[in-house]
Amino acid sequence: MDTTDRTAAVDHLLQLGLSCMQSGQREQAVALLEQAIVRAPANALAHALLGAEYAQLGRPDDGCAHLEQALQCDPSLHVARFQLGLLHLTSGRGADARAVWGALDALGPEHFLYLFKEGLLAVAAERLDEGRRLLQRGMAWNHTNLPLNRDMAAIVAKLEAMPDWS
Repeated sequence: MDTTDRTAAVDHLLQLGLSCMQSGQREQAVALLEQAIVRAPANALAHALLGAEYAQLGRPDDGCAHLEQALQCDPSLHVARFQLGLLHLTSGRGADARAVWGALDALGPEHFLYLFKEGLLAVAAERLDEGRRLLQRGMAWNHTNLPLNRDMAAIVAKLEAMPDWS
């Protein structure tokens, strides 16, 4: 198989995997993404998508490993960096989240990933109102990753549903 055919095959596997992810067929998505990685071990997107799926399946260590691999393949894959930090934060490793997210500062204070990480760090520090405002601002700026907006909206809804929310 020549390079063009291999690239086309990997792209096809990624598209199928993404389709399965969107329809909730998690195990099928994992199988397709793993096939893509076998064919293209340095494909950052394949690693990032597989890491996200493992996180959804409750396999945070595998998720972290693939997200880290994605960043080794392409350090500019900011969504993978954000997802890795989020996985660290939700696994109780706040210092690791801050370390991974540090590179997002270069995006600037108007970038949705910067705002999301700042919002989540504020929530983790129990600055709930500030966190909510930052998350909402990030959602307003995010026009490219709508599933991430849904995730952040769910966090905002949980904050607002808290008994002591004012």
